[in-house]
Amino acid sequence: MCSCFKYKKQSGCRVCNSKLLSKAIRCRTLITTFTAPSSTLNFYNNSFYQKLLPTVTFRNNSPSIFTKLKKHQTMKKLCIAFASLFAIGFANAQAVDEVIDKHIEALGGKEKIEKIQNVVMEGSLTVQGMQIAVTTTVVHNKLMRNDINVGGMKNFDMTTDKDGWVFFTFQGMQKPEPKTAEDVKESQSDLDLNGTLYNYAAKGHKVELLGKEDVEGTECFKIKATLASGKEETYFIDPASYMLVRSKSKKKVNGQEMELTVDMSDYKEVDGVKMAHSVTQQMGTIIISSIKANQPIDEKLFKHE
Repeated sequence: MCSCFKYKKQSGCRVCNSKLLSKAIRCRTLITTFTAPSSTLNFYNNSFYQKLLPTVTFRNNSPSIFTKLKKHQTMKKLCIAFASLFAIGFANAQAVDEVIDKHIEALGGKEKIEKIQNVVMEGSLTVQGMQIAVTTTVVHNKLMRNDINVGGMKNFDMTTDKDGWVFFTFQGMQKPEPKTAEDVKESQSDLDLNGTLYNYAAKGHKVELLGKEDVEGTECFKIKATLASGKEETYFIDPASYMLVRSKSKKKVNGQEMELTVDMSDYKEVDGVKMAHSVTQQMGTIIISSIKANQPIDEKLFKHE
């Protein structure tokens, strides 16, 4: 048996100078099909292929080396494609985090934001010529309460970390009514005084930068947030000031889902943190005359009686 190509010596071999030259050349040709054209002249000088040659066996039903090469190239392309998708996702995460970081810094920075544990806002809303006084009290992760005075009649809408109640005399209510468990769950994000985007990952939220979108003539950053609860919110941040100028979310009103759009402007500092003093919704614009932070909170505000 020939030690280089495993051909019988009586059949001949190119390397051991036997007679059958054609088979040896055929063997080399098949092997060099796998190598780059520039390396064929140094075929026998390549120590890798010198070790490989004695182990090569050719069968009619075996896939060709060219076919194996194509499969290898296909797998390589798939790996590159997956790597590219990962890179794009990483770049998107980097971009959205950069926008959010600048937004937090523009508001006043993490340290000042975290110091504010409650706010009491007073403002007014004009609806069909009637002025409505509104007082909003937010205790971080514990309470969100709107007290509304309509024609001298007191109304309120409140949500705590445990339950929720509503009392609207203009809707014919005779006494406070409990919110459904679904409404209470959906409103929990309103108790977050720091906002959804602040430390979003630690809260289990996911964010995505959707490019830019026009808001009143300004191309604003558009960020989609998917909360841990599954609720989706969209935020629009001004690229110059990095202030939040619009938010969109879906809420159920009287059993029907509707999109709520809120526009914010007239930012002023409150204990080192910028807060909007003009808030526009479908009902109209609430002009906020006063915002006070870290105030003593009456325990009665947590009750619905």
